[in-house]
Amino acid sequence: MKEDMDAPGLKWRQRADGGRVPYWVARTDIAKRGYEPKTVRLHYAPDDLEAIASRCRVLQAEMLEWSKIGAKPIAGAAPGTIAHLVEMYQTSEFSPYRAVKWNTRRQYDLDCAKLSKAVGKRLLSAVTFADIHRWYETAKRPKKEGQPEQLRSAHGLMTMLRMVVNFGVLAEVPECDRLAGILSKARFKVPKPRKETPSLDQVRAIIDAAHAAGAHSIAFGQALQFEGMFRQSSVTGQWEPAENSAGGIRLNGRRWADGLTWAHLDSEGLIDFATSKTGREMKIDTTLYPLISAEIARVKQEDRIGPMIIDERSGLPYSEKEYSKRWRKIATAAGVPKEVWNRDSRAGGITEGRDAGAAVEDVSKHAAHTDATITSRVYDRGELEASRRVATKRKEHRERVGNV
Repeated sequence: MKEDMDAPGLKWRQRADGGRVPYWVARTDIAKRGYEPKTVRLHYAPDDLEAIASRCRVLQAEMLEWSKIGAKPIAGAAPGTIAHLVEMYQTSEFSPYRAVKWNTRRQYDLDCAKLSKAVGKRLLSAVTFADIHRWYETAKRPKKEGQPEQLRSAHGLMTMLRMVVNFGVLAEVPECDRLAGILSKARFKVPKPRKETPSLDQVRAIIDAAHAAGAHSIAFGQALQFEGMFRQSSVTGQWEPAENSAGGIRLNGRRWADGLTWAHLDSEGLIDFATSKTGREMKIDTTLYPLISAEIARVKQEDRIGPMIIDERSGLPYSEKEYSKRWRKIATAAGVPKEVWNRDSRAGGITEGRDAGAAVEDVSKHAAHTDATITSRVYDRGELEASRRVATKRKEHRERVGNV
């Protein structure tokens, strides 16, 4: 084993047959504070040190992020304080917090903890707009001199403050009506939307580089994200807490869900998939998309079982961060600048569709956008025909510009 490999938390356990099994183990001090999981078995071959080290780094980063602020409500916070209101929001039976999905709730926990840590001791009755403005200005300061402002973090903090105060209004917590009125009129600088999108040539380069590296799953995922306009979470699926759910692919107390499987593809080449984010239908005719069709053709019929995108190294679906990291490594090798992210792939597909002259209504239906007009809520035939029109326009566009 390489002694200098960057694999924080890596431990090896001896098997009875003399073999060794890699595990990642959380730091004892952080585990004692309630961090989960404390131990994760790494399902890689013992000699696949690169994959083992990469997974260790992801797990370590998640643990350290949690440790900065913790992720649990401050129990027993003084009544009338912001921390107490946050605690009510996270624990009350009728709170909107209870209805959000686990992955969204995970981000809510982090934002709630930041809010409690930063200003939790402040009495609601003493909060003024001047205080709120100062909190925002403090939150958006650069981490270091010369670095950009932390607009996303600061905006997220203000969004969470609005959410807990609005809950306080419903719960009839004194002072929340007054603060909700202030926050409804307060305006904070919104982070600029991303403008980067991968071009068709860059997508093809990534796919070629992925196949050259033996990362066929990354090539397939890239094609689905760009041509199919799928979100990364739909391509990779998500590892959610297993709780009491039965069946499915399970690992270390988590269950894989919400991802594309071969069952979503019918014998005619049509993908029918309900997005986990909005529940809206995506209907894609893959026969009209050459990049997707080529990746499907690479998979033997007998292997078309279970999740579409599987990490070849482990035989299991990817974690979100592991997929992004492997994609980034391959994209860099393909000459794609670091300013272009994996999650920009969907935006790249949408941009190509619009540049090709496809109607915005059709693109909205194809991508299952929730902010489309009410006319976009149509029957399955409308969804499928919309995606076919978009695919046809994009193909014609490629032919016009000589990029086929």
